[in-house]
Amino acid sequence: KNFAGAITSYTEAINLNKELFLAFYKRGEAYYHSGEYQKALAEFEDVINKIKFDEAVKKAPFNASLLVDAFIGKGKSQQALGKFSEAIATNENTIKLVKKAGKKISNGTNTSVAPPSATTSTSGTSAKPIVNKASYISVVQFDEKMKMAELYNNTGRCRYKMKNYKLATKNLDEAIDYHKKNGNAYYNRGVVYYNLRDYKNAVNDFSSNLKYGNKGPMDYFVRAQTYQMANKH
Repeated sequence: KNFAGAITSYTEAINLNKELFLAFYKRGEAYYHSGEYQKALAEFEDVINKIKFDEAVKKAPFNASLLVDAFIGKGKSQQALGKFSEAIATNENTIKLVKKAGKKISNGTNTSVAPPSATTSTSGTSAKPIVNKASYISVVQFDEKMKMAELYNNTGRCRYKMKNYKLATKNLDEAIDYHKKNGNAYYNRGVVYYNLRDYKNAVNDFSSNLKYGNKGPMDYFVRAQTYQMANKH
């Protein structure tokens, strides 16, 4: 979690190789987690401007996957900056891209990389180890359904912020359809139901959020508060 150190090292990598798009993306992530959302946005947009999606889908699925992640990062940065309409537009555009080419990207990126290992010769004596550079660490394989779930969750959150509760609920329903154990989407939909004074459904969603792993103090607190609003003291 040393984001300042990460930014310094990614910058060094970029100075050595201006085509290392992943370094721009990861530097954007580091800025985002540091709360420097405008800088993060600039990094994600840089990646978006460098990669041609259709070409990447055919020739370099990893870059296509990276571009999708950059769009997701852009939407999250816009949301953090309070640019909710722009974030919704970014998310909806990315949803179209994933629907268009998700399976092709998945088939091109879901390959496992074996770690470096020693080999043994047929005579039983130990041969020289084969040294392979592992592919970039902390790169999550592209999962079409999970990406769609994240995008719909982010869109629903933005629409909640704009008080468009009907569409927010619809987006969060879709997020849960794509990922049934999506605790964040349950939490966000619970917040929408709470604002609609639908406390029964809000309690159900806050309980699902707890069931699927989000168990911080606020996760329990909001459910308690909702029970109280429903006169279930």
